[in-house]
Amino acid sequence: MTAEHTLSFDEDKHAYRLDGRPIPSVTTILQSAGIVDYRFVKKEDREFYLTRGSYIHTATQYLDEGDLNLEDLDPEIRGYVEGYVKFKKDTGFTPTMIEFRSFNASLWYAGTLDRVGMLNGNRVIVDFKSGTVAKWVELQTLGGYAQMTGVGPVTAGYGLELKADGTYNLSEPFTHFTEAARVFSAAVIIERWKNG
Repeated sequence: MTAEHTLSFDEDKHAYRLDGRPIPSVTTILQSAGIVDYRFVKKEDREFYLTRGSYIHTATQYLDEGDLNLEDLDPEIRGYVEGYVKFKKDTGFTPTMIEFRSFNASLWYAGTLDRVGMLNGNRVIVDFKSGTVAKWVELQTLGGYAQMTGVGPVTAGYGLELKADGTYNLSEPFTHFTEAARVFSAAVIIERWKNG
């Protein structure tokens, strides 16, 4: 963060505040603009998936920080984390930023990047999914996350699908920075108009 701004995050409400004021997240903006739509998922199922995703994120964070024993993990999430271990082993991916929270004060949004790191000699953003990587992940990684304070230059974004059976699917690289930034900026305007 910069000295002139303070970003806070409420885990329970999954809500960000910048300098004490509510600030929408990257995903909230994409949902408000109709780009991400979870209405077809039953509320109780959505809660289950969100909770599972949160556990996966925490476990992979501990793994990358060298503070996780895979054998101690709940079997419900162990396979997903093993998929991440396999991805790192197969590709040589080395994280340099882990669960990095930041913001874009001029467009007024915040978010948490899963990982920024080195892949095949390139600095990239990798976003974890426990389901299929959708087209909108390009907007999330390049349009939203790549434009946040402190992220720095990256060459591509990726969606990484982690699977319960200990495997993974890595998306093709997302590289359409200009288009993703343009579409995401339009989504910010839509979100602001709807909720401002």
